[in-house]
Amino acid sequence: MNSLHRLIHKTNHTAIAVWFVFFIVPGWQITAAEPDPPLTFDQKLRVPFRHVSPQSPKRHIHLTMGSGVGALDYDLDGFVDLYFGQGGGWTGTLDPESGLGDVLCRNITGEFLDVTKSAMIFAPGYAMGISVGDCNNDGFPDVYVSNVGRDRLYSNNGDGTFTEQSEAANLKNSRYGASCAWTDFQSDGVPDLFVVNYVQISPENYKTCTDQSPEGKNLPIACPPWTYTPEPDCAYVGRGDGTFVEASKELGFQTGPSQPGLGIITADIDRDGDLDLYIANDSTPNQLWINNGGEFNEQGLLSGTALNRVGEREAGMGVTCDDADNNGLLDLFVTNYFAETNTFYRNEGFGFFLDVTPEVGLASASYSFLGFGTSFVDFDNDGELDLFVTNGHIHDQLNILKRDVPYQQQSQVFRGRSGKFEDVTATAGAPLQKFGLGRGTAIADFDRDGRPDIAVNHLDQSALLLRNTTEQAGHPLRLLLIGTRSSRLPVGAIVTVETPRQKLTRTLSVNESYLSSRHREMVFGILPTPDTDDTEELSPVKADRITVHWPSGKSELWQNLTTDELHVLVEGTGTPILSENAFPE
Repeated sequence: MNSLHRLIHKTNHTAIAVWFVFFIVPGWQITAAEPDPPLTFDQKLRVPFRHVSPQSPKRHIHLTMGSGVGALDYDLDGFVDLYFGQGGGWTGTLDPESGLGDVLCRNITGEFLDVTKSAMIFAPGYAMGISVGDCNNDGFPDVYVSNVGRDRLYSNNGDGTFTEQSEAANLKNSRYGASCAWTDFQSDGVPDLFVVNYVQISPENYKTCTDQSPEGKNLPIACPPWTYTPEPDCAYVGRGDGTFVEASKELGFQTGPSQPGLGIITADIDRDGDLDLYIANDSTPNQLWINNGGEFNEQGLLSGTALNRVGEREAGMGVTCDDADNNGLLDLFVTNYFAETNTFYRNEGFGFFLDVTPEVGLASASYSFLGFGTSFVDFDNDGELDLFVTNGHIHDQLNILKRDVPYQQQSQVFRGRSGKFEDVTATAGAPLQKFGLGRGTAIADFDRDGRPDIAVNHLDQSALLLRNTTEQAGHPLRLLLIGTRSSRLPVGAIVTVETPRQKLTRTLSVNESYLSSRHREMVFGILPTPDTDDTEELSPVKADRITVHWPSGKSELWQNLTTDELHVLVEGTGTPILSENAFPE
């Protein structure tokens, strides 16, 4: 049979098959899948804060890094407030301009007011990390601020005011602090603190760097991190009386050379019942500190989370952690420098990860951006985690240097679907089409409509609140966890929610992103379940089983919790259950 006969023969069979499907098979029809409603945001929420950090003539590096933001309900009125880290101009010292300081904005039914003075917060210094926690287990959120210089602890008095307690608490870090995180090293229910430090700088020995324009002119630029000496990190163990002791060496954190760290996440990454740490380092291998009963071993290279898929180190900025593909294991996502992709480390179980950034759709979408703050978050409550990344360069003279790179950049919104992501920024609303210098970010439901919103602290620009206006696919199951044997704020707790249609696992991450803290409320997007009869009416939307694995090692079960309301789950009040396998099937 010649080629023409083969073509005709194949075509005839195809035609018969199509005729059979259309006209013989009863009830068969073509239905196009309806597109998902877009993820959308507006700017109807406003906040009275502007970050100040003008570039210095020598482009000092700390003036390019920006500051974090923390989401917290400091007065426990049910509305999430915001704590913004402030910068300052170069004065020839590491002390910023006088009159500047961090700002606390109270959320009064959706309107934000600057209450810094009435809250008795006096926060001079160039702020970097904003770590919200509960340092004394009294139920009121406290704020630890890492600075370029002396850090500060603002202890919540419970009456709307704060007291600066760093000296009294024996928290004396005076290095170039970056991100910081509250945790529980020994699973004893007493809050501990880890501070990531960056590099050594001083007014007397502040290195400067230049780059050459096409005209041959040397222009000052911020120096890369490898021109400085990295600072060692600090691990503080809580004594249970409101004071801390520095124990980095005793816990195993000083077994190797110091690294220029920026981002941190604390979570039970290996699902063995205690809290681990992951640190995103700037141009050196990232670190995964695995907790073995209160002693830590660095397993970044062994786990596959130190380098990218081709064995290259990257310039890590921010980090977030959660079960992005709904398989019960916690994945890691790191934002990186321009001309490097951001990196998605998929958890393969048993302590191993794979860099699958291209496979999940996050490689080419991030290559032309310099990423900072980031979070996994379910914007449309469909049970699939979406992703937010804020971007912005650190070099302000790129146009003069004739680099085809924007200084101000767009933030990005990615829709999650079955562990893969699609960049949907173009349809996400007018605020996402604007360019800025994004740095720290915090997630919270600021207007209490069941949809998670975003706060962005820009470098040397006004802060931005992105109000989520997305049409919701499901209903929010809102959980507030309170520890008793665990810390009152049980960071690192792992919650699994089950319905007939879904099984979702999430971890309570508060200190994450870049230099920032998201609100402690956990939200699960629950899809309606059709009745079993032919009416297709929907049953009341609820979650059948909610399993909480507390940082204390205890596991408990709650059942039949309804959506669209807040449930407070107190450790010890659920039904005790045996711990499940660390690695789900």
